[in-house]
Amino acid sequence: GNWSLFVGNTMGSLREYDLRKLPTCKAPDVVPGRKRHLDLANRLLPMRRGYRGIMGSIRSVDVHCSGSCLAAVGLGRFAYVFETRRRKMVSKVFLKQKLCSVLLSEEPYTGVSTADAKGSDDDSDVTGDEKAKEGGEGEEEDAVAEDEVQEGFSDDEEAGGGDNGGEPQEGEDGDDDDGDIEAAAAVAKRRRMPKRRRRGG
Repeated sequence: GNWSLFVGNTMGSLREYDLRKLPTCKAPDVVPGRKRHLDLANRLLPMRRGYRGIMGSIRSVDVHCSGSCLAAVGLGRFAYVFETRRRKMVSKVFLKQKLCSVLLSEEPYTGVSTADAKGSDDDSDVTGDEKAKEGGEGEEEDAVAEDEVQEGFSDDEEAGGGDNGGEPQEGEDGDDDDGDIEAAAAVAKRRRMPKRRRRGG
C-alpha cells in the first residue's frame, strides 16, 4: 500500500511524506546538513502533499483508519479536518482551548455533503446557536440598538436624574465630577512617584 508519514511543526505547516522507498533506504554516505544530504533525503523520502490553512503550532495529528481524512489540532485553538487525497480543508472548528491531542473514531467517513461544503467557507466559525439565531436578525438588531450606550456615558445617570437627561438638578453641584477626576489624577500621580529611601545617620 501507499504508506505515508504526516508531520506538523510549530509554524502550522502540515506535510505528508511518501514512505514507499523507506525499506530500501541505507545510511547516507554524505555529510549530514549539506546540500547533497538534503537532495538525498528528498529522493528517498519525497514530500507527497502539503496542507494549508492551519494557524498556530500543531501539537497532534490523527489519520482516519481508511486514510481518507485527517484531523489536526494545536495551540491555535482550532481543530482542522482535511481530505487527504484532495488536500482540501473540509472543516475548521474553534474549540476555545489550546489543544494537545486528537483522536479520530473508526466510524466510516462518508465525506462532506454539498450543502455543508458551501456553508463551510462562510460559516466556518459559526456555532449551531448562532446559526439558529440568524433567522431573527432583524429583531436582534432592534434590541441591540436600544441597548447601545455611548462610551463615557451611563444610563444610570438618566434613570437617577428623571426626565432632565441627567442634568444636575437645583441644589446639586455640577462640579462634583471635576473634583472626582482631579482626586483620581492625584492618587495616580502619587502611585507613579518613586519612593525615596531614608538614609540612616
